[in-house]
Amino acid sequence: MRHVRKGYAGALRVDDGTGLVISRPDLQPDLTPVVERGVVPVSYLNSYVAEAEQPCAFCAKRTPHKRGYTVSLADGRIALCGHCCADRFFGREKAAALSSDYLQRHRLAMLRQAVANLQAGIAVVLNIVGEDIVRFEHRALQALHLVHRSTRNLSLRRSPIAGIDVLLAGEAGTPARVSQARERILSWARIDPTSAPPKQLLAVMRELANVDGQMRTGLRILSDAATLFRPENFKHVTDFCRQQRRPIDLFSLSRDPDGQLMLHRQPRAAAWPSRTPEPPSVHRIGSLPRIPDWLGLTSYGTGVSEFLQEADWMNTGTRKAKARRRK
Repeated sequence: MRHVRKGYAGALRVDDGTGLVISRPDLQPDLTPVVERGVVPVSYLNSYVAEAEQPCAFCAKRTPHKRGYTVSLADGRIALCGHCCADRFFGREKAAALSSDYLQRHRLAMLRQAVANLQAGIAVVLNIVGEDIVRFEHRALQALHLVHRSTRNLSLRRSPIAGIDVLLAGEAGTPARVSQARERILSWARIDPTSAPPKQLLAVMRELANVDGQMRTGLRILSDAATLFRPENFKHVTDFCRQQRRPIDLFSLSRDPDGQLMLHRQPRAAAWPSRTPEPPSVHRIGSLPRIPDWLGLTSYGTGVSEFLQEADWMNTGTRKAKARRRK
């Protein structure tokens, strides 16, 4: 259930599963209805935006409120305290320290939960982007490099051939984006979110957008490559090479007895008669896998996008608080 927090424009808070943000504080057992004057809590157990008004245990008139904290007292009792009452009864510095400690614990709990949610979707990602796609990526990039190296100064890339734009990925040094992104995702699966240090968990979430973009770009390149290497499309590349007046490498596709695609390269004639011509070569492409549509990493791990939105909101609040202190 979502609740708009009064005083925080556009900010949404939910029962987020960490136990540190709730909407029914009255359901907690053993709540102390009235706390003696002068008693100061030792910590905030959780915060809440209640569905119904709750009485403050620290106010003499038990002022009803909807936004506040469940606090822990030194003797083990717990009680409800309205958000505005904290400064009044605990002192501004003590209330700020309790709030800061609570926010740190809440952020860490959200971070651990977000990484756990991300890990829950990793099995789906690895199933969608399987080893067959990784193998195809390495072979396809090598094949594209062969064709690109021979035709980079020609107009082949501007020909109306399906998937021909992917020749730009044939430049030397083009990374195997899908393979690299998959390795990073696999490394995340080996992290224990319940015990890993916060810096390691933060590194995962900061790396998320980069890995997501890397996977998206890599799969788009592979989709174009799979289109280009279909025999009915690649035959236009072969025709283009044959029609050139100057000698260039001739490329063609065939299938081996197992039905696997093979790229044949017939080198151009030697520039000098005294030079020994290069022998023909064959590069194995294999079968063309189905390249999936990429929905984004946050789509496969529930609650991850909510964490990123909440983290952005909290960071904005922190920046505003620092700006106020500087003034």
